[in-house]
Amino acid sequence: LLLATCLIALVTCPHSKVEESFNLQAAHDLYYVGVLPAVKSFNNVDPSCSEGGVQTCLATEKLSYDHTKYPGVVPRTFIGAFFLSSIARLVSMMIPRKMFCLSSHPLALQFLIRFELLLIGWLAHLRLASSVESYFQKRASELHSAQSAQSASRSNKKLRTTIQPSLIASYYLLITAVQFHLPFYSSRLLPNTFALVLVTIAYSEWFSRRPRRTAIYLVFTAAIFRCDMLLLLFTVGLAMLVRRDLSVPEAVLTGTITGVVSL
Repeated sequence: LLLATCLIALVTCPHSKVEESFNLQAAHDLYYVGVLPAVKSFNNVDPSCSEGGVQTCLATEKLSYDHTKYPGVVPRTFIGAFFLSSIARLVSMMIPRKMFCLSSHPLALQFLIRFELLLIGWLAHLRLASSVESYFQKRASELHSAQSAQSASRSNKKLRTTIQPSLIASYYLLITAVQFHLPFYSSRLLPNTFALVLVTIAYSEWFSRRPRRTAIYLVFTAAIFRCDMLLLLFTVGLAMLVRRDLSVPEAVLTGTITGVVSL
C-alpha cells in the first residue's frame, strides 16, 4: 500500500517544486555531462581566482551545465543527485538503444530518477518496520518469560494476550501510507527527502540495537544533507548515552571519524 500511494503521487504530480530544482538540475547535468568537466576546470583554475573564490572562477568557465554556482544562501551537496544519476546511467546502459533511448526522453529520465529515490525510501521504511516488529517481539518474549517464571497473575495474562507484535509492522506501514506528505515527497529530490531516508535507516539500526551504526548515519546526514539534524543527533545521542548503549569515548570517536570523512 505504501509503494502504491507513493507511485500514485509520482505519476499524478510529475512537475517539480522550486525547492527541488537544484538537485533535479544537478541530476540532469551529472547524467548527461558527468563530473569530468568540473574536475578538469577545477584543476585548471587560474591562481588569480583566489580572491573571488573557486566557485566564481568556475562560473565563468563555459561548462556544459545548467548552473555552476548554487544561487541560495546555504550551499548544497551533489552527492544525492550524483548517486541517483549514476544508477540512471547504469539502467540506460542495460536498455538497448534500438528499443528505447533514455537520453532522448528527459521526462522519462526525470521519472526514473524520482522513482529511484522513491524505491530507496520505501525500502528504508520496510527495514524500519521490520526492525520495530523484531524489537517488540523480543520485548514481548522477554515479558512472557518473566510472567511464566513468576506464575503470572490474571491481569498479567490479560496484558499478554493484548500484545500482538506481528501487527506492528503492518500498522506502521499503513499509517505511513495514508498520510499525504510522506508519499508525495518520497519522490521529490529535496535535501529533506535524502535526509529522511538516512534517518529512517538510522532508526532501524537503533531498534536493532546497533547504536554505533545509528550514530554514523545521523552524523553523516547532519554533515552532508541537513545541518539542523544536529538537534536530532543530540537527542538520540543523549538517549544512547543515558541508556549506556554507547560510552562517551565511543560516541566521541564515532562522531569525529564520521564527521571528518563526511566533510
